[in-house]
Amino acid sequence: CNVVPTASGAMTLEQSGMGTADVTLDTFDNGTSTWTLGEHTGLLGDNQTLPTVVLTAGGAPIAIDGIATHAYAWSLLTGATWSTPSSFPNISAPSINGSPTVTAALRRKADQVVAVFSHVATPTASPSLVFATYAGGAWSAAGPLTTNITAAPVRHPVALTTLADDRVAAAYIGTDLAINVSFFDGATWTAGQPIP
Repeated sequence: CNVVPTASGAMTLEQSGMGTADVTLDTFDNGTSTWTLGEHTGLLGDNQTLPTVVLTAGGAPIAIDGIATHAYAWSLLTGATWSTPSSFPNISAPSINGSPTVTAALRRKADQVVAVFSHVATPTASPSLVFATYAGGAWSAAGPLTTNITAAPVRHPVALTTLADDRVAAAYIGTDLAINVSFFDGATWTAGQPIP
């Protein structure tokens, strides 16, 4: 899971139990140095994918996780109400041996969330990385980031961060087993380059 800073502290997601499990939001308050645990997001995670939370530019959390049907789903907190979970169309999560993963980052200046997923086109296909963006209240269709991702079981095959110029950097383990980096400007990804 990830931890994201908020105006008043931090938040993270967790799954409880075995098998299909509730995905809950935990919030830390800097002022009281306490955690508020177990706010239900409506998502039922697959207990294979590590859930991720990302904030919109307005500070609303979006929860994303793998679900039992080898898919990914999301839910948005608006005020005190989580939206009904919705699946991402045309993105299929690999089995646990294929390292299902999702991670997300906010391009604050553009008010655009970028999410990257490990994806398999068919159950026997090698994994690839695809992405979708959230802006204006809706997710874009999935697009390719790279097929240069290792097929070896790697629990966290991709990491994202937003740079000062509002580009998103994705680091992932390539088929050469080297760490590769690609950059997203809001429209396209650069070709991955291995870190020397």
